[in-house]
Amino acid sequence: PVDKVDRPSVTYKAGDVYNSNELKQLHHLLNEEENKQMVLLIKLALLTGMRKGELLALQWEDVDFTTNTIHIRHSLSYTKNNGYILKEPKTKGSVRKVAPPKKLMEDLKKHIFSKKTERLEAAELWEGGKYYFVFSSDLGKPLHQDSPNRWWTRFHERIEKKLKEENKPTLKKIRFHDLRHTSVTDLINRGHNVHTISKRVGHANIKTTFNIYGHYLEEADQA
Repeated sequence: PVDKVDRPSVTYKAGDVYNSNELKQLHHLLNEEENKQMVLLIKLALLTGMRKGELLALQWEDVDFTTNTIHIRHSLSYTKNNGYILKEPKTKGSVRKVAPPKKLMEDLKKHIFSKKTERLEAAELWEGGKYYFVFSSDLGKPLHQDSPNRWWTRFHERIEKKLKEENKPTLKKIRFHDLRHTSVTDLINRGHNVHTISKRVGHANIKTTFNIYGHYLEEADQA
């Protein structure tokens, strides 16, 4: 019945990204923030290209400090009817390992140690059940899907006010998901292999990477 119907085409939008100077400014501003858990989540998004659901689904056992790698096996979603749902990532290629910078892994190690301390102190009040999420409330409950977006918005409101008062250049606001795009474009600009980048961010195949980031690849080639 659909023989005469045109197949719909998929249009990818890369979104807005930070350049190298804006990334330096962002990292400097993040280091001045008090909420270290959210700062760590933002930095992981920037330096690994992980999707929001993958970040929120991370558990202690997914982080291997011996090899300095993070094993991405799940994605976390939330619905009013079913609550929090831990499921397999977006595509088959999304199940992968990534190696963040060693400094970030050191920060992650300190963070997980504090989470283990919170687990002991929570005792019977623990709300995480059998799960031990890397990013959670003090009682182990996973962060809501909207939490990173809300914090990211408030962060920009704070720094915009602060930078204006100091007569310094403001930092443009991009979507939380664009942190993933920033991660990829930064790797492209550093001259990394496209096939390696595609596997790192969990694309189904390298064609997806070319479709989304083709114009950035062209710019890097010209440079």
